[in-house]
Amino acid sequence: MEERLKEDNINAVAIKGGMGNLKDDLLDEFRQNDSINILISSEVGSEGLDLQFASVEYNYDLPWNPMRLEQRIGRIDRIGQKAEVLRIFNLCCQNTIEDKILERLYERVKIFENSIGDMEDIVGQPIQELAIEILNPELTDADRDEKANQKIQVLINKRIMNNRLEEESGVLEEYREMVLNSIEKAKENKRDIDSAEKIFVISDFFKNYYPGTAFFEDKNNSQHYLLTMSDEAVLAFREFRRTEHLEKFTRIDSSAHSEVYLSFAKESNKRKRRNIENVELDHPIFDWIRWTVKKNPIRANACSAINMKPSELVQTGSYIYYIQKWVKTGVEKSAELKYFVASVENRTILDENRSEKILNSAITEGSSLIDANIRLMDFEPYYNTAQELINHAWDKYEAFVENYKKKSNYLYKKQMEFINFTADKKIQTHQQTIENLESENRGVRVIPMYQKMIEKIGSERNLKLKSLEKEQYLEPELFETAIGVLIVE
Repeated sequence: MEERLKEDNINAVAIKGGMGNLKDDLLDEFRQNDSINILISSEVGSEGLDLQFASVEYNYDLPWNPMRLEQRIGRIDRIGQKAEVLRIFNLCCQNTIEDKILERLYERVKIFENSIGDMEDIVGQPIQELAIEILNPELTDADRDEKANQKIQVLINKRIMNNRLEEESGVLEEYREMVLNSIEKAKENKRDIDSAEKIFVISDFFKNYYPGTAFFEDKNNSQHYLLTMSDEAVLAFREFRRTEHLEKFTRIDSSAHSEVYLSFAKESNKRKRRNIENVELDHPIFDWIRWTVKKNPIRANACSAINMKPSELVQTGSYIYYIQKWVKTGVEKSAELKYFVASVENRTILDENRSEKILNSAITEGSSLIDANIRLMDFEPYYNTAQELINHAWDKYEAFVENYKKKSNYLYKKQMEFINFTADKKIQTHQQTIENLESENRGVRVIPMYQKMIEKIGSERNLKLKSLEKEQYLEPELFETAIGVLIVE
């Protein structure tokens, strides 16, 4: 390519692997010599180079792993770049099987573009496998196309499973934590969350942020909801799409001009009408909700009064509810909500599982209690029940802390044993290699390299053990999330 450019009187320099100091000299010449406008580089130039003085990049051969492309672009898209616009051109032979596969990789796998850090673990191995499979001479173009589709769908599914609603949802302060807890459990168990929770999140979001939006149940199908967004909501969603470079398809921002139904049914594989979108955890509406709530949080009153109808879960009567958040930050890291409900009439404390279900039902199906002070004429029984419930919850927390310390100590010992075991195994392997080389009177230059590797393994082991020891003594934290009155009638 360099020779071809010279034939057209275009000055260029080329770098590749194995050039040593010559590569640095050529880069300096490209940077300082105004008559040289083009740098040609092999894959060696995709990492470690600072080329922010350049603003145009041509990718002559596109890598199949999108992360490799991001690394290339990162050579010019750096701090110190003065150009207002960077121009990136990706070249590919049109109407070839490679063209089709690359198009799918770069268009459909754009769900990764906001998480480049963890992209290699997800994309790297499947892409390598795909490259080997595609090179099989016995495959037809149709076979290659099918294998590419299958592999790309695997990539998409893996990323979706790990990237859904990890922070906040725009709901009442108390219920927001409950929904997030359900989402985390759903991710761990590779299942969906309850449709009622999804519906509540969306409904509450529009009520608090865009009250001009209509979102109501279809009279012919209780699992379908008609969405008609206000102009303000449409503009806000498009700003989110533009700001976050959202590529996932949705028609919700066209709902102001045409009907769009959101389906919460489990029959996601069934063929649906064009204007119906199935709401899974990866639907863009949840990304938008999280983004909006993070920018402009709405804080609910931590003390509230709720009115709900009796059910199999809870009988008619008056109750106190209390929610705590327990956070583990030590050797074992996690966060969970704890729900407590007690009857005012008989001072009975309900079990935690039932309490969680009652609060879930109360927030999704209940309503705010109007004139709560007037309704609660005799306040003393409510106060006494609340005190007993709080004491009960704190007793539970203290027992949890004691148990956590025992478990943390056990995990600390196990993790310490694992760190020492893996380090000793690596050192033993390198030591055996050194002994073999010495017994055969060879490897004079290689042996110091293995000795350095052993030293490095020892240093890394010490750092990991110190970090683990520090985490061992971190106690859990408790946050009081909400308390209130629940009237069932």
